[in-house]
Parts: sequence; structure tokens; C-alpha cells
Amino acid sequence: MKHQKILIVFFIFISLFIASINLAQADFVPTAWKFKAKINTESITSDSIVILDILPEFFGNLRTDMNDLRIVDQDGEVPYALLIDQSSHTISKTPTNIIDQKSLPGESTTVIVDIGQENLTHNSLTLETLSKNFRRIVEVQGSSDKTYWKSLNPRGQIFDYTVEDINPISVQDTTITYPATNLRYLSIKISDQGKEEYTSSLRPLQPLRIDGVYIIKQTTEVAKELIYEPQIETVQKSKERVSEIIIDLGANGIPHKKGSFTTEDKNFSRLVVLSASEDKTNWQFLGNGYIFSINTPQFTGDNLNFQYPESNRRYLRATIINKDDKPLNIKTATLSGTIRKILFNVSPNKTYYAYLGNPTARRAEYKDIEKVLQYTNIASLSHVSAIYPLENNANYTAPVQKQVPLLERSPYILPMILTLVIVILAFLLLRVTIKK
Repeated sequence: MKHQKILIVFFIFISLFIASINLAQADFVPTAWKFKAKINTESITSDSIVILDILPEFFGNLRTDMNDLRIVDQDGEVPYALLIDQSSHTISKTPTNIIDQKSLPGESTTVIVDIGQENLTHNSLTLETLSKNFRRIVEVQGSSDKTYWKSLNPRGQIFDYTVEDINPISVQDTTITYPATNLRYLSIKISDQGKEEYTSSLRPLQPLRIDGVYIIKQTTEVAKELIYEPQIETVQKSKERVSEIIIDLGANGIPHKKGSFTTEDKNFSRLVVLSASEDKTNWQFLGNGYIFSINTPQFTGDNLNFQYPESNRRYLRATIINKDDKPLNIKTATLSGTIRKILFNVSPNKTYYAYLGNPTARRAEYKDIEKVLQYTNIASLSHVSAIYPLENNANYTAPVQKQVPLLERSPYILPMILTLVIVILAFLLLRVTIKK
């Protein structure tokens, strides 16, 4: 009996010991959050789910994973759902039949296509071509009988920039948009006037090889975006023959995925290599872009925009490949990112705050509201706003630097203790068995 009691004590001890290692973090404690912002809900007159657009200033005081954000009223935490505004984009692509194609050397190439059916609505076309390194003005006309033609887009623009090297690069856009129409026939006139400028030696334009034409019906509901006007720093590296434009958003955590330059320079075409960093030291490659601005009698057009996979790092580096051309004078840069939304339920008789700035906060998981939102028309919800600037949380207590637990300092102790406990238990069980 005595040995049985000892065994029970050991089992209890080992259970408590293991459980103590995996204690869950406590719920919301106001003293752990450094900042807060009052949420203005005065316009809400009944219990309802509302939308709070996250201020750009929030991101600089949140962790990059945004796990240290809480919505709180006088009763405690308020469950919320984090949504990222997404563009709604539908596209239907239909091949056409090329019924005529002719070129006037040094002037233009004209392609006439038959969509093959009446009353098919379309608002853009894409040219399929294996040609490389070109830039052209394109005129698009439409007709229902191939006799009377209506202008759809008199100055469309297509381009391709390709470098075939150990690390090949290709940036291409051969899509031309125009007002929605259901005309069956399209005439696509590609200008071949002027000279290419992608190589050090100028050469006459060659007609593009058109391998196919697709008509497209695009329906796009653009996601709302925040536009940022960051500081820029230009570093000229003459040895490498590049210009580095360092774009500083001022804080880590701000999501961005596209940008644009302004410059007064004309008649240039440059490859842009894009990278991001949290500290201006360690850079992560994001992708390539292509910018140009041409103003000649044969071609007038520009593209100073660039896109890349979304990043929330503070610095964006745009490396402009100059080769032996004069560096561009980049005046300003803008970046933009998709809006983040917080959806939560409010009552008109309560006061709400957003708390942020807790480096040790765990990820909040509110499953109920996520299920409710599946049956909610988000577009019909009311918006509320956070009052800026952020307040310092008067109750905030900086975390005390705790000594690293013994088990973390000496990871072998736990296995040793468990082994010792098992040996003792085995010994006691053996004694009990022998006595019986």
C-alpha cells in the first residue's frame, strides 16, 4: 500500500511538471500594450458589425505579423476578423481567327481578326508574339461587316524587354484596352516607324511576328489602396553603371506592392531591379520592372510604374540599370498597398479602443466571427474610424527582462529528470511485484 501511494505521488508530480512547461499565455492584460487609439463609434445606433480601416500609422507600432492588435471595450476583448481588401477580377479569354495580315516595310503591320460570332462583348485584346525587345504604338478599330470601321483605341501601347543571359529577364505587356463593344471584326495596326533603342547600335524596326490574337472581357473592381509618399535617397554607382533609389517608408510593417517614379527626363528605357529590406543592410529580391519615357514624332508614351510581390519591409531599393547612359534624375516616388480592415461587433452604449504594441502577444483566434462573416454582406457594413494620433497607454508596464529558464539554458535537464523518474518508478514497481 505504501508503495502504491508513492507511485501515485510520482504520477501527480510528473503530470504537474509537464503541464507547467506548456502553460498557455494569459488573456488580454492592458498593462502589456504600449499604445492605444480610441475608436469613434458615435454614428452607430444599434448593435452591428462595423469596419475599421487600419491607419498607416498603426503599422509602425505593430509587429509585422499584426498579432499584437486587440479591440477592447469596458468588458474586455472584442472578437474581430482581419480582412485584406482584394481586387475582384474576372476575365474571359477567347481566341480569334486571323483572316488577314500585311506589312508595309518601315511603316506598319496590320492584322485583321474575326471573333467568329456576333454579340460577344469584349473590352481588350492580347497579341501573342515571340518577338523580343520592342515598343510600339497600336491602333485598334472595330467593324461588324469589314466595311465600316470604328476607332476603339487610336494610341494603344505594347512593349517587351528581354535579356537572354545566365539569369534571363523578361518584362512584357501586349494587352490593349478599349471601350466595351460587341463588334465581330478587329483591325490592329502596329506602327513600325522609328528605331529600336534596346541595344548600343540603332537598327530599323522590324515587323512584329504576330502568332495569335485573343479578345478579352475584363471586369475589375479595384481594391482600395493607401498611397504613401516616402522619402527617397539616390546613390549613383558609376563602377556598376547603376543608380540605386532607396525608398524609405519610415517604419517596418507597412504593406506595399506597387510604386511609381516622377522624372522630367525623356527618351529613356531602363530595367529596374527591386529589393526590400528592414535595415538597409540585408536585401530580399522582389522582382524586375521596366520604365521608359519616349517622346518622338514616331512614338510618344511612358511607363514609370512598377509592381512586385507584397512586402511590409521599410525600405524598397530600385536599382536602375543605366549601362553607359546618363543616370536619370528621379524627383519623387510613391508606393501603394492594399487596405487592411478590422471587422467587429459594436454596441452603441460602449466605448472601444484599439490596443497595439506588445512584442510578446500571441495570435488572437476568434473563430465565431469568421463564421458569421460568411453570411454577411460586407459591402453594406458601416465604417468607423480610429482617432489619431495614438495615445501612450498610461497603464503600460515595460516587460521585465526575465532570466532564461533553467530548462532553456540546459535543455538536457528535462530528459535527465524524466529518465530518473522512469528508473525510480520501474524500481518501485519491481519491488511491488517481487513482494507479491
